[in-house]
Amino acid sequence: MPNPAFIVEGHMEKKIAGKLCPGQPVRRIGCNGDNVEIARMCDFIASHIRIFSNKYYPIFIIFDREKRVDSRETLRARMLQELECRGFGDQDIRVFIADREFEDWYLLDIEGICNHYGLISLRIRGSGKHAISNLIGQKQQYIETSTGVEIFDIIDKQKVGAACGEFNAMISAATEIGCSALQAQLL
Repeated sequence: MPNPAFIVEGHMEKKIAGKLCPGQPVRRIGCNGDNVEIARMCDFIASHIRIFSNKYYPIFIIFDREKRVDSRETLRARMLQELECRGFGDQDIRVFIADREFEDWYLLDIEGICNHYGLISLRIRGSGKHAISNLIGQKQQYIETSTGVEIFDIIDKQKVGAACGEFNAMISAATEIGCSALQAQLL
């Protein structure tokens, strides 16, 4: 029976993972950004995996692509290769990478966000956090650890998944391993 653990980029993602799979360990990577090399990230990730002591599987790794030039597929392959070099080739590790920012996934259900906040405008200016902040700014301030988590709860995950294969793969993998809070949201 799966016993998942999560290693995620930021505080918002940590709260989301904790809500989706209550009681499962969630750790922050400890570094990411436009210029952080995948090898450096893997140093931090490897430390977390060692602490998990083979008690958890699969291990979900979720982070943003930021402004990196490499594709998600290239970054994922490089990360898995780096982790294998660190002795984790036998682990069930699943890597999910938001294209630029996690909030870009939210923008795939702009209608749901507008309906939830009673917004009239469906016009998006910018991308990611900036676009969400501009959109809902007329009603409230965007704060990743509160509003960001709330928006994850209200977006139509099937609609976003249909528009983005990476998001769909992440949601499908979490559902398959029995993240009960996520299964309830999809019903």
